[in-house]
Amino acid sequence: MHVQYIRINKGTSITVDNLTKGTVVDLIDQNGVVLESRVCRSEETVVHFNMDRYPYPFEGNFGIRLPDGNRFQAMDSIKLYKGDLMYFEVTPDLYYKESNPETGEDFDVLLYPNTDRFLGYLTAGGSATQEVRMFAKNPMISGDFKNVTFALTSGTDKVQIAPDVEGVPGSFSYSITAFTILPGASYRFWLRMEREESQDRYASQVKFSLQMYSTYI
Repeated sequence: MHVQYIRINKGTSITVDNLTKGTVVDLIDQNGVVLESRVCRSEETVVHFNMDRYPYPFEGNFGIRLPDGNRFQAMDSIKLYKGDLMYFEVTPDLYYKESNPETGEDFDVLLYPNTDRFLGYLTAGGSATQEVRMFAKNPMISGDFKNVTFALTSGTDKVQIAPDVEGVPGSFSYSITAFTILPGASYRFWLRMEREESQDRYASQVKFSLQMYSTYI
């Protein structure tokens, strides 16, 4: 028997957190059908969905209806696993482009807030810099993101950021701003990393932090 990988779940439910009293959360499948709804009660900030009755992993998303009548819903489906904790926050989705080494085809990789991600190797003897294509997407059905700022908060001695200008990097600096990202639209930009000269594998790693903040209207 060959086991490729094992996934261990924390429970049978998916939790949505950071809610306020009276907020209604809809569980929506990949076809846009609302399967069930939960209301956030006054003494809690979370709702729970038992996922035993649904396919595993579940593909879909959530709709959020606030007490003031505003509704938020992502346009894209994601894979959800039992035990997942989802934190409600209206922000653009951040991606970077990665290439399949076998086919050469590009694919999009979603970056999650407050997590680390390995973006690839800068091999000794090769180019002194590496450029990574990134984009921020407005996943909402309605509502604009205004003044979306991307700022490097660490690693600025080796990393810079630039807007995309017709498929190539513009001027590199340490922060850039997208004035408006419409529903379903994306803002593309680039990161440029400079290779460390150290021969030590750990010391030669280039580490940086990228902060994104915006206003949703």
